[in-house]
Amino acid sequence: RHPEGRFLGYRHGEALGRHYAGADVLVFPSRTDTFGVVMIEANACGTPVAALPVTGPIDVIVPGETGWLDEDLDRAVEQALVVPRDRCLALARSRAWGRVAGMLLEAMSSCGVRAEAAGMVGTARTGPGFIAAR
Repeated sequence: RHPEGRFLGYRHGEALGRHYAGADVLVFPSRTDTFGVVMIEANACGTPVAALPVTGPIDVIVPGETGWLDEDLDRAVEQALVVPRDRCLALARSRAWGRVAGMLLEAMSSCGVRAEAAGMVGTARTGPGFIAAR
């Protein structure tokens, strides 16, 4: 169905990061994957995502910022291709583990829950964290 596509097989580590960074867009065609970490990995490499507007992608993709959602994946791809790569990267950096942990601790504190009482030890480091970049 897609003779122009190249299926390269399993990749991991730096090789995977290079493939994400070298892609024009990541197409995520699943209707049933509950989250899809590959979308976040692609964004962390500055690559926009084209996906269906279903649970998982709607929780990860910000249309126009990190990719595009549409029932027609061809249309989603066309829209994702014009998303600036630096926007994907900036949003991915804002969602790095240290920042997310800091947000969780802030939310818990605003509810009167101490991290130690919730079984969390150590401190959260906020900031951009570590992500793969072009």
